[in-house]
Amino acid sequence: MTSGADHQGAGAPRPIVLGLWLVAIIYALWSSWPVFGSVEPRDFTIFWLSGKLALAGQPEVAYSREAFAAFSESMTGIARASAPYPPHMFLLFAPLALLGLTPAFLLWNVLGVALFTWSAKPYMKGVPWVLAALTPAGCIAIALGQTGLLVGALWLFAFRGHAWAVGLLTLKPHLGWLSALTLRRPRKLLTAITAAILILGLAFFLFPTAFAAFPQAILRQGSYLSTGDYRIWYFQAVSPRFGYGTIGWLVFAAAAAVLLVKRFDPFTAATASLLISPYAFHYDMTVACLGMGLALVREDRPQYQFLLIFGFFVPYLVLIGTTWLAPPIILGALYALTAVDSDPAWERRNLIPKW
Repeated sequence: MTSGADHQGAGAPRPIVLGLWLVAIIYALWSSWPVFGSVEPRDFTIFWLSGKLALAGQPEVAYSREAFAAFSESMTGIARASAPYPPHMFLLFAPLALLGLTPAFLLWNVLGVALFTWSAKPYMKGVPWVLAALTPAGCIAIALGQTGLLVGALWLFAFRGHAWAVGLLTLKPHLGWLSALTLRRPRKLLTAITAAILILGLAFFLFPTAFAAFPQAILRQGSYLSTGDYRIWYFQAVSPRFGYGTIGWLVFAAAAAVLLVKRFDPFTAATASLLISPYAFHYDMTVACLGMGLALVREDRPQYQFLLIFGFFVPYLVLIGTTWLAPPIILGALYALTAVDSDPAWERRNLIPKW
């Protein structure tokens, strides 16, 4: 039997990978062209408005569907959905709300790209490090002003041994919890818990009313999941709960868990979390897409290239409403990630936790 190691460096994988990145960037520029004139329709507007409410001493309004829609309409002329993130999100968005919407949008993206690129740089063997944030998922996160790059950066820092990043991933606990498996020592666990307590404590001190209102946001998200009454998600979601229901979700989650036991590294774990989480979206795939692109640098076997290329472009596929295609493609890409040999340089730097 021929191993992946026998294929490392064979063929010419680098042009393939750079070509994928080029296609991703060109498509992102083409599809995002209308937003260059205005950032009004972007998801970031919800974050910015939430920050405005926090500065006004009314963060709880960000979690009220009716009140937030009215506030959004009064500020921007468009009634928008309320904020979905835990109360410590206000620590991020309140400072940004001191700026106008467009400057805040640009600053948010510059910081997100810089942080993600910095966190990914040790992994960027065979691909220019400046491309780290410009995968399909990264491009969508930039266009929407979403949190994918920030959360992805925290994920990569967590897998590089920074326990504080695990604590900060409570910003998206349904996706970030697998990073806790990197906490192999009591000291690391204590650091992560301390970081989570500090950030939550600071948020509670500054925005106490948000904590009382946040449960209604959780219940509303659960209602959307159970009833399917949020149709735009079918053009954004990549988790199996949307395309296959609860039973299908459990099947995909179990298969992902089995593959994750075979190999646990930052990219397999990030990919598996998309199938294990009850909901995940195209902009949440920043680390997963990066891992698939980097795996193509070390792999030239057609069957694995095929799976990795389709996985790499999943964020664009769901834009046309094919959310049901995403889970099997992601599962196939996860299988390929477990079959491709990891970069020995990661092992030398102790970037992959040993169980």
